[in-house]
Amino acid sequence: MTYGPLRELLALQSSSGAFPSRVGEGEDAVDDETCFVTAQVALLLGTLLRRADTAPLRLRLEAAHEAALDFVEACEEPMRPGAFRFYPYTLNTPRLPIHLPADADDTALAWLALLEGGRRSNAQAHQALATVVEPARLLSVRGGDGPWVRTGAVRTWLCEQGRDNPVDLCVNANVAALCARVGWTHGTLHEGATRTVAAGVRITGGSAAFLRSATPFYAHGVELLHAVERAVVHGAASLHPALATLRAAWGDADTRHPAADQALYCNSHGRPIWRSPGLQLARRCVAHPPSPERAEARARHLSEEAVP
Repeated sequence: MTYGPLRELLALQSSSGAFPSRVGEGEDAVDDETCFVTAQVALLLGTLLRRADTAPLRLRLEAAHEAALDFVEACEEPMRPGAFRFYPYTLNTPRLPIHLPADADDTALAWLALLEGGRRSNAQAHQALATVVEPARLLSVRGGDGPWVRTGAVRTWLCEQGRDNPVDLCVNANVAALCARVGWTHGTLHEGATRTVAAGVRITGGSAAFLRSATPFYAHGVELLHAVERAVVHGAASLHPALATLRAAWGDADTRHPAADQALYCNSHGRPIWRSPGLQLARRCVAHPPSPERAEARARHLSEEAVP
């Protein structure tokens, strides 16, 4: 585990438990705290926690992990159990002054983080898939959808918003990840999501040139690689060929060494753009474990003092 960057990562966590992002450009950028970023960091903290090689480090990571999960749970809609929104429903946190309904992306990522963190059960996830996500799947493909869209895929918002509710490959990859994680792999929802993602990658080759139409809510094409890799890790085996294509298209530069200010996500029109140095730092921490010699030296040091 890379200890210097890990210290930096833990120092970024806000008092709400969120890992913040910035939205906008230059002097006009504002602070933001979202379910989307915090759920992904929580998943990565779970990986780092499993690797923790000393008790003080484990305790520090556990505290950060639990606080992040608290924030994620605060993003659930009180009147619609199982559905999660971009911003927390009850917390007064930094955000843009806009109203956003529950969406399939935040819902899938939140459930993955809460399942992996032991906060929710597979049975509860099944209930959420049945009552919240399943009703949002496509019964038919409509004019204007990309040639990769298949029946059973989900649109992004968990409510009808006309042409402002497109099918996003990253969103469907995250839904596929949740379905696979809880064994929901034989229904139309999982099949529609995975077939849509597989077709999208096959048709576009993972090229950034298709970003606006294939992943309209994401501002960098490498995010599709992260989403498909997450789906495969959680058991979406049919996406292995798509993952191989994306790895060949993007390589290691943007995945193992992402820039702190790398564009992350956006609205369906491409602006504004969100960035999260914390999420990119968490990805680097997971991608670059220390050498055995460095780990041993750090373990000796941490036996005398806790990680600040």
